[in-house]
Formats: sequence, C-alpha cells, structure tokens
Amino acid sequence: MSDIGGVLIHQRRRVVEIVDVFARYGFTQLASVFGAATGDEPSRFPLHRAGLRIAGLADPELVAMTTGERLRAALAELGTTWVKLGQMLSLRADLVGADIAAALSGLQSTVPADAPGLATATVESDLGHPVSILFSAFSDEPLASGSVAQVHAATLHDGTEVVVKVLHHDADRKVRGDVELMKVLARSVESLDPALARYNPVAIVAEFSDLMTGAVDFTYELANLQQIGANLAVEPDIVVPQAYPELSTARVLTMTRIHGGPVDSRASLEAYGWTVERFVQRTSDVFLAMIFRDGMFHADPHPGNFLVVDAGHLAVLDFGDVGYLTPSRRLDFQALLLAISERDAGDFTHALMAVTRASVEVDEDVVQGDVEEWMQRWLGGGVSEQDLGPALENLLVLIREDHLTFPSDLLMPLRVLLRLQGLGLQLGSTVPLDDMLRPYLTQMLADRYKPAALLKQARRTLRSWERLLGPLPDELAGLAVRLRREGAQVDVKVHDPDEVIDKLIDGLLASASIVGASQLLSRRTPPTVQDFSVPGVAVGVLAAYTWRRLQVRRVSHKPLRNRVVGLISRRF
Repeated sequence: MSDIGGVLIHQRRRVVEIVDVFARYGFTQLASVFGAATGDEPSRFPLHRAGLRIAGLADPELVAMTTGERLRAALAELGTTWVKLGQMLSLRADLVGADIAAALSGLQSTVPADAPGLATATVESDLGHPVSILFSAFSDEPLASGSVAQVHAATLHDGTEVVVKVLHHDADRKVRGDVELMKVLARSVESLDPALARYNPVAIVAEFSDLMTGAVDFTYELANLQQIGANLAVEPDIVVPQAYPELSTARVLTMTRIHGGPVDSRASLEAYGWTVERFVQRTSDVFLAMIFRDGMFHADPHPGNFLVVDAGHLAVLDFGDVGYLTPSRRLDFQALLLAISERDAGDFTHALMAVTRASVEVDEDVVQGDVEEWMQRWLGGGVSEQDLGPALENLLVLIREDHLTFPSDLLMPLRVLLRLQGLGLQLGSTVPLDDMLRPYLTQMLADRYKPAALLKQARRTLRSWERLLGPLPDELAGLAVRLRREGAQVDVKVHDPDEVIDKLIDGLLASASIVGASQLLSRRTPPTVQDFSVPGVAVGVLAAYTWRRLQVRRVSHKPLRNRVVGLISRRF
C-alpha cells in the first residue's frame, strides 16, 4: 500500500470525520480525493467506499450558503488546525480569491481550558519536579486559554512574578496528525486537478506545516523572545518579557509577568498618560525598525499584544508569530515600497516580476498595464487611512489573475503595515500611513545610493559572475575533448531571435562592465570618494543593472523591441 494510504488508514477515524464535515457542507469532491489518495489498492481501504457514500450526504441548507461561508463553517467545525489554515488563507487573496479570503477572515479559534490538573501535570512532567519545588506559587486556574495553549500565573522563589504558558493536552499530536492529512490532501489535489495544481497546494501546506510546528513547540517562541528582546534593547521605552530557559521546554514557556493597561480605547491609553497619536506613532516606529533594521519582526500587532505599563513604557507580548527578512529580501521589499511611494508603475512591475513566481509565461507589459490601473484607482490620492486594506487585497487579486504568486515572506511585512494602520483606525488615529513610512523611505533612498552600498552591490555582482565564470574554462575544455572523441548533433530552434539578441547584448555589456569595474576599482581611478573610484562604482552599478535585467527576463521573455514599441504606442 502507498505511504499516503498508510497515513489515511492510521488516522481513519479522523479521515471519516473530515470527509463527513466537508461532504455535509457541499464539498463532496474532497471525499473522492481522499479515496483516490489511497493509491492502487482501494479494495483494502474501506474509507474509499465509505467516503464516496458520505459524499452524497450534503445538507441542502448548508449548501445554500456561499462558498466562503461554507468553507469557514467547515473549518471551524474541524477544529484548531483547520481554523489556523483558514486564517492563513484569509491573508492570501492571491490564492483563494477576495470573496473567500474575506469570509475566512472571520474565523476565530475558541478552545476551552484543559481539565484541572492537566496543565500542572505537563509542567511537572516536562521540568522534572513538582510545581512546589519549581515555584513558590503556581495557580492551577489559567489566566487565559488560546487555540493551542493556556497561561498560568506563578511566582519564582525570589519573588519574581511570571506567567507559564502550557501547551493544551495532546495538542501537538492532534496538530501534527491533521497536518499530515493536509499534506495527503494537497498532494492528491495537485496530482488530480491541474487547475488547482498551479496554486501549488503542496507548497502552501508545507509553509503551514512550518507555522504549526512553531505553534506547538515553544522552543521556537523562546528563541524569538530572546532574539527580539536583544534587538529591542536599544529602545529603552519598549518592554519585552524576560524568558527563563531553565523553566521552559517544547511544551512549557516561562517568562516574566508584565502588568499594565489594555490598548483597546482612547480612554484606556489616556489613563496611563498616552495619547492615541503617540501610541500609534511609537508602535509604528518600533515595528518598522524591526522590519527594516533587524530583519526579524513581530508579525501580529493587534491590541491584545500590547500593554501600557506607564506613561513612559510600552510592552510588546506574544512572540509566537514572527517574520524574517534576509538582507536581500529587505532590498526587494524596499524596492516595492519605494515604487509605491513614488507611484512608479514601471519600477513596481520590475520589482514585482523579480520576486513573484509565474505559473505560465507572463507578458510584463500586461502586468504593468494592470499595475498602472491599480495605482490610478487605489493610490491616486495617496495611501489614506481608508484604502490600504482594499488596495492590498485588490493587488493580490491582480497578481493572481496575472498568474503570479506573491512570496509569503514579503507578504508578511505588508500585512504588518496593514495591521498597524488598522490598529490606528480602531483607536481613532489621524496619523496617515504615509507619514509613518516617510522617514524610512527617505532613509532607504539615501542608503541606496551611498558609495559603500553601491560598492557592496558591485562586489556582490562580481562574486556572482566569478561563481559563474570560474569553472567555465575547465568545463569548456572538457566539452571540447568530448566533442573531439564522440562528436555531437545539435538541433537549435530559435523561437524569438530578438530575445536571444537582447540577452546576448546584456550578457556582453555585463561582462565588459564587470571587467572595467574591477580595473577601475583596483587602480583607484580618480575621482575618488573615501578611497573608492567613482567611475569604478558607476560601472559596477551598470553591471548590477544589466545582471538584474537578465534575471527578470527569466520570468518575462518579451523582446526589447516589442516592449519599446508597446511603450511608444501607449505614450502616443
């Protein structure tokens, strides 16, 4: 029996439950998918037949709802893991469409606290001692209960107040089991439905699997808490809980308890000496610094994750949901934001094509035309308080319709900006997002054209060419020997000679620029700035630009001549 069939048999009761729920809500094709997933021995897998029988039990009243409503209700009925999947998909209108994304945004996971004593037993089992030895006081009654964990108050023997986050009983097993079934479903859908396969469901579930692995293993949150705490040490007014690694495991996380006021209204902020405008500006500054300065950021800035400690201090809580941007990804993100801020459709399209994945051959001119329409409709009057959310959703739909997939690691910081704006609107803030971003955008422009930054880009390009060209002589020599010995027959089909010529010209120009930049920089050809040759840096930038053009052409293969003609026709 196939590995997939083995997974389904091992969890046959859960499979029957999942098939039953989806069938009742009218998603009857999923029963067939589960049946087909058993591979070449369906006769040994009774769920194949049972699933198909269940598929006929759709509830007419439930089926009358919209697709988004039915999917939301089905996921809510299936429990925590499926609710989390729905919440993730609610942020991906480019994958599921705007209507379904909007419906899924209302999903909430409500999990009651464990029975008395279970959390205490988990703490004692994982930490190896009774709670009376570990703490001077430990409350068995939780302060709060979330989707995968609950939080208990405790006191250390030195008098320090702490909170102990404890994974719900058996949550890790349940989550991992459901994720395995999602992987089965994704592989089956990808192999059986070409229309859905282009959305790469296997990759989506793999990303979700990584997310849920961190959710049920607190060692990830512990590392996040420690690293972001260290990064924010330069912000004296920002308070981050201190973690206690010696009192933490994969199922238990202990950290200092922070007392303060909630961030849910203007009155609650003013009671602690904060104005709404000051709070919104400060939280925006901190989160943007995490994104652009640190490359590691808290990804869920909603009111429940803040406490106002006093008139001079603000606490940030819950580091289970964290995003990362590598230095190169930060440059990609900056390019997108700068193009939006300057309302430059060409630059934005160029940056978009460089970071997205295309499921079919894409015409860059078509994408740029769509981007121009999007900017005129949504950004004509600036990024106001009202239009950022719909603007982003509309952009994701545009990307989907143009057969592109936006990378999740860049979508996450965009969502943070959206949530920061939403937080301000909820509190009645009058601070526009443009004003929050302007200092960072100004600094980005200044940093981009500093000699050191240009030289770094030139060096990066040189290293790329060195990796490409270094082994080339030996490989060509080996190829020549093989040709002399064995001969070769080569069939060449040139579908687009203009494209070949364009790439050849760019390649020759990049090669010449690299050689020239190397000579100018090594000889410090004047004029110089801080001992760097200005002509050398300029030629290096030219090399980087042509290299970038070659990268973009891997996605968009429209000839230069046709693009110029298209541009002229639009202008005149």
